[in-house]
Amino acid sequence: MKKPSLPFLIVLFVAGALVHKGLAKKESFITPCKKLVNTDAAHAHGNTNQEHFTAKQRFSIHKIVNTTVHYELHLQRNGHLETWKICKGPSSNPLQKRQALKKEPLPLEYLLFEGATLKKPKYKEGVLVWDHGTYSFATEPTESKFSIVFEGTRVKGLYTLEKQNNTWVFQKEEDAFADPRKNITRLFKRSALSGQTLTHILRQAHA
Repeated sequence: MKKPSLPFLIVLFVAGALVHKGLAKKESFITPCKKLVNTDAAHAHGNTNQEHFTAKQRFSIHKIVNTTVHYELHLQRNGHLETWKICKGPSSNPLQKRQALKKEPLPLEYLLFEGATLKKPKYKEGVLVWDHGTYSFATEPTESKFSIVFEGTRVKGLYTLEKQNNTWVFQKEEDAFADPRKNITRLFKRSALSGQTLTHILRQAHA
């Protein structure tokens, strides 16, 4: 058998080297699978955190009359309604601070309750849905401060609910929905759900 000539071997060696170099260059553009997986996982984790702080849940504000008139804010959270009594009701004026008293959580069924409840013999408490809608947290909530974005029929925009000493303060923040000239509790007296007044609700209960 005739041995390959030296020039032929040189050509074969050079061709092989060029092919190897081309494959190596091509492989340098391939992103490792591990890197792709880590990137996707980090992206998914980021989306999860964002949804956690911006997820919308339901809220309502009840107007209640017994011996006096007051309001109650209900936030759907952790499987129940976290509740605060707001004596003078919400305000759209950022300069006004409303005192709020934390109450025991209520069942979710109470969110849109409207009617009369018997408090004592021959004494009934009238309840109407003054506002309702959805809310989300603008920042991560803590045990003592909530920054809440409301999307209701009457209460809109950013509010702060903050614990100060032994009480809570409910206050409107400066945004496009802030209006110091508007008294929303005087402007809106009927139910946002049924259009009824508290007087009508109590009359129906006594009928």
